[in-house]
Amino acid sequence: MNCLRHDSIVIPTMRVAQKAHTAHGNRRRHLANLRSNQLAICVQASVNGFDDFVQSMQATICKEAAAADGSGKQFILDKWDRGEGGRNGFGVTRVLQGGDLFEKAAANVSIVKGQLTPERAKMMSSRGRDVDPSGGQDYQAAALSLVFHSAQPMVPTFRADVRYFQVDGGDGWYGGGADLTPFYLNDEDAKNFH
Repeated sequence: MNCLRHDSIVIPTMRVAQKAHTAHGNRRRHLANLRSNQLAICVQASVNGFDDFVQSMQATICKEAAAADGSGKQFILDKWDRGEGGRNGFGVTRVLQGGDLFEKAAANVSIVKGQLTPERAKMMSSRGRDVDPSGGQDYQAAALSLVFHSAQPMVPTFRADVRYFQVDGGDGWYGGGADLTPFYLNDEDAKNFH
């Protein structure tokens, strides 16, 4: 089973199921049910586990960046939701401004769900994703994005993001990247970054 960071969810579930088998018998039927239940748990855990991961990383990055800044300024927190009390998703924006090290630093988390439009589904399908191009499938996504602008012009702006996208009934996938945007190009910085 391919679950990233979800052994703690899948393995205890297997142990509980194995105990239930011992108590209730019929090993073959139980193992077939266990496999299908593991898959459902793995799919759900992929989104929920990544949701927890990006929120934890956001908190850690903001705490460490504020300490590194040294000005005593902290990241301001702004929470938002996509309606229905956050049932369609939510986000947390954190921004530090006017620091000694960072002119402006932002770490943003988005955890959203919805239904694929035909346009988006067609685009995903054309890129090889296992998505019905007519749309209508439910999806969930989680992402962490960072943009850090230094207070010093010789230090490049840092941008990064990591995301997970899951279409119900299909495979999920990870994406992301990172880059530096220099104010003044320094070839040695580019070599060290890559």
